[in-house]
Amino acid sequence: GRELTDPAALGIGTIDFDDSSTLATWLSDKGYRTGLFGKYLNGYASLWTVPNTPYVPPGWDDWHAILEDRPAGNLDYWMNENGKLVKPLEYQTEKLAGVVESFVRETAGKAPFFVYLAPGAPHMPAEPAPRHAKLNYGYDLTTAVLHVSLIVRGPSVRAQKLDGVVSTMDVAPTIANLLRLQRKPPFEGASLAPELFDGKSKRPAQLHHQF
Repeated sequence: GRELTDPAALGIGTIDFDDSSTLATWLSDKGYRTGLFGKYLNGYASLWTVPNTPYVPPGWDDWHAILEDRPAGNLDYWMNENGKLVKPLEYQTEKLAGVVESFVRETAGKAPFFVYLAPGAPHMPAEPAPRHAKLNYGYDLTTAVLHVSLIVRGPSVRAQKLDGVVSTMDVAPTIANLLRLQRKPPFEGASLAPELFDGKSKRPAQLHHQF
């Protein structure tokens, strides 16, 4: 395991993250091709020291992670691309869009795939792309992205609109449920499968999340 979370901030003691059993490894074991593009976890860059090869966790077939121990703006950032440190010239979200598109085109029709896309925007420093430098959107994007609908599409998923509260913490238990994992690790979130297929919620009506 690897300690990647500040336990003092959470007030719950030491957090030991075991990357040998994650969403990526579960999907990989089921024959999926997996790719991570953008931010991984806080403290990720502390998992290796130069001149050692930058760390790529198990289960990921294509790895393009932004490093946080270096400038991590949209115009000045470093990445670990499949074990190699690079400093892209592209605007960060454009760089990520390009590698995601390549991954999907290379994989589509050959194997089921999973894309984890986590761009740094709109966190500070929030430099716009050069072509958008003169635009002013007039509102706080950081606040806006907190109120985004979750859209799910798939075989046998009911056509419906629900008003319940969901969280990114619900993604892993939902996929674990759909993969029918025999040994499910403890989750902070809950599976959305009952709602997706039966329209019935078994999750609490309120979400409590500390960070």
